Amino acid sequence: MVKWPSMILRNGTFYLKLAVPKKLWATYGKRQVWRSLKTTNPVVAQARAVVEAAKYRAHFEKLIAAQDAAPVTLPSPRDFATAYLQRALKDDMAYRVDQELRGLTDPTDESEWHVHTTRLEELDGDPAREGMALLDHVSRTAGVDVPKEQRAAFAYELLQAEKKLLLEMLDRASKPVDVSAVTQDDGQTKLTLGELAEDYLKNRHLPAKSIRETHYMVGRFAEQAGGLQRKVSTITKADVRKYRANVLASGRSPSTQKKLLGCLSTIFRYGVTAGLIETNPWDGLITVSGVHPANSPTRRLPYSPEQARVLMEASSKLTGAKRWIVWLGFYTGMRAEEICGLRAQDLKQERGVWFFDVCVTVDRRLKTRGSARRIPVHPKLMEAGLLDHLQRVPKDGMLFPDLSKAGGKYSKTFGQWYSKWADGLGHGLDSPRLCLHSARHSFKSACRDAAVPEEIHDQLTGHVTASVGRSYGLGASLSVLAEWVAKLSYEDTPVG
Repeated sequence: MVKWPSMILRNGTFYLKLAVPKKLWATYGKRQVWRSLKTTNPVVAQARAVVEAAKYRAHFEKLIAAQDAAPVTLPSPRDFATAYLQRALKDDMAYRVDQELRGLTDPTDESEWHVHTTRLEELDGDPAREGMALLDHVSRTAGVDVPKEQRAAFAYELLQAEKKLLLEMLDRASKPVDVSAVTQDDGQTKLTLGELAEDYLKNRHLPAKSIRETHYMVGRFAEQAGGLQRKVSTITKADVRKYRANVLASGRSPSTQKKLLGCLSTIFRYGVTAGLIETNPWDGLITVSGVHPANSPTRRLPYSPEQARVLMEASSKLTGAKRWIVWLGFYTGMRAEEICGLRAQDLKQERGVWFFDVCVTVDRRLKTRGSARRIPVHPKLMEAGLLDHLQRVPKDGMLFPDLSKAGGKYSKTFGQWYSKWADGLGHGLDSPRLCLHSARHSFKSACRDAAVPEEIHDQLTGHVTASVGRSYGLGASLSVLAEWVAKLSYEDTPVG
C-alpha cells in the first residue's frame, strides 16, 4: 500500500512535511523538512508531493550510505557539552533581543530569577539523576547515541554546562539587552495551542515541577477554548475574558488565580516575541486583586521587639550557626537560605565598612535579580563578636561550616531545628504565623520604626520596586547604608 507524503495547508498554500531519518539528525541539523508545493489545489499538491518526497528520500539514502562509509566521530564529553552551551546561549540571546525590540522587557518581572534558581537547586539536589536526564534530552535532540560506558562522563559535563547556562541567563536578566546582538527573523507561523506550549517549554529550561504545572494550566484553558489543536491565531480576547471569569469564580486563592492566568499570558507573550504569533490576547486581562491580603490568617507576622530580644538572648548561649543565624536575620533582613549559604569570603570590608556581599555563586542561588546586594554589618553584630567568629572559620569555606545541605539547601535542616527550639521559648513564639522568616519581616518593621526611607530598606532587603525613578543609578552607597542600618534597634521593649 502506497504511503502518501504528509501535506500541511498554511495560509492557503500546501507544504510537504517530511521526517529526516534519525541517523542523519546530528549531521543534517534538522529533524523535519518543510517545502512549499506552490499551489492551493490539493490534487496538484498531492502529485507534486509524491515527486518531491521521492527526491528527498533518495537524497537521504545517499547521505546515510556516505555516513555509514565514514561514521561520524563522537566528540569528547567536554566538546559535546560546550557545543550545547553555545547553542543554548545563542537561542537565549535571540529570545531576549526579540523581546526587547517588541517592547516587552519588564524590569520588575522576577519570575525568570525564580525559575532559574529553582532549576539550579534541582541540579544540585540530585546531580546524578538530573545529569542523566539532561543527557537523554540533548543526545536525543542531536541524534547522537552515547555508549553506556561514556554516559557518566557526558552527563557530568552537560550538568556543568547547564549550570553555566543558568548562571549566564541570571546575569543577562539583570542587564540591559544589547539589541544588536542578533538579527531578527520577522517570519510568522501559524500553529496550534498545544504546539505553542511545547515550543515554549522546549526553549525555557524549566524545572520538572514547572513543566507539569504548565501542562496542567494549558490543559485547563484548552478544555474551554476548544482543545489543544485549536489554532492560536483564532483565540480572541473574548475567549480569554470567558476563561478569566471562570477562574475568578472558581473560589481559588488570589495567588493561584494569578498563576493560572499569568502562565497562559507568559506562553502567548513568548509566542509573540519568538515570532510565532502576531498578538497576545492576554495583554491587560490578567489582573487579580488581593493576591497578598494583609489580613490573611496564614500571612507571616514579624516578631515583636520583645520576642526578638528573647530569641537573640537565647541564641547567644548557643554556638556556631545556632548562635549567629538568628541575630543575622534580625540585623540584616536576609532570607534564611541567604544567611545559611554565606561563605567566609562574603563578609568583607571596604573603606572601613564591614558588609555582607550577597551574590550568585555556583553553590548559592538568589530569589530575584534585586537579591544581589551589599548589607552593612550592624554595630550590635560587631559587639557580639562576629569578626571573632570569622577568624575561627576557614577563609575558603562557609561562614557556618557546621551546616550541611539537605534537599539542595543549607537552611532546610536548620529551619526544622529552629521551629522546635523557638516553640519551646514561650512568649507566644509557638504561633503558626511566626517562623524564621519572621525575622526578615521584623527587620522591615525596624526599618520603618527608625524612619529608614523605603528605597533604602528595599535596597537592603533586595526587594525590586516598580518605581521607574529607582531603576536609575546603582542605589545608595555603602557608607549611607551603614548609617541607616546603625539606627535599627530592638531594645524598646524589655524581656518579661
